[in-house]
Amino acid sequence: MRAAFFARHVVPNFKNSVSYTIFRLYFKPMKNIVMLLISIPFFSQQVYSQNISLKELLALKDQEFAEVETYITEKGYEFQESGVNAADVFDTAYTFSYGRSTTDFKRAEKFFVYHRRYNTEIMKTEAFTAYQFLSKDEYVKIKKEIIQGFKLISSTRVDDRTIGFSYTNEKIIIYLYTVTDTGNTHYMLKIMDDLPYRRL
Repeated sequence: MRAAFFARHVVPNFKNSVSYTIFRLYFKPMKNIVMLLISIPFFSQQVYSQNISLKELLALKDQEFAEVETYITEKGYEFQESGVNAADVFDTAYTFSYGRSTTDFKRAEKFFVYHRRYNTEIMKTEAFTAYQFLSKDEYVKIKKEIIQGFKLISSTRVDDRTIGFSYTNEKIIIYLYTVTDTGNTHYMLKIMDDLPYRRL
């Protein structure tokens, strides 16, 4: 992925945050990057209401933070952390987790991130949503939803442990990744407005 794209769109102050760890995957090759290791067992008896569908992620992207916080909390997620760009107080990412580890703050079954900022290139405020999870069945379901309404525009080998796809409907672009790290496989997607410079 393009380093310049990474530099423009990742908030520098997030380097010690879960938000930063999730977002950096979309813009930078994975070599030497320490990924989130989600080690809490994911049982088939899970409560599926904690899953976040593509339809929900699309809707949440266009909501104000107060509405997002209410909705995601009602689904059982807990606020985990936020990161703010020191150069722009309106550039903020909020991370929520479900099934958080009691021994490691940065480990959980699922992560949801809402990132809002003012984009000077298009002169308006925009928001991104990102979601990380463990279930292969959930991945298959989400990918089917994406294929039904979006067109594949690229497939990417990020490194020997990561593959990615990007899709668009000319208004929204979706990045979908599969990551295998230290024996664990997890899945990540990010939803944002489709702009020409975001085509990978």
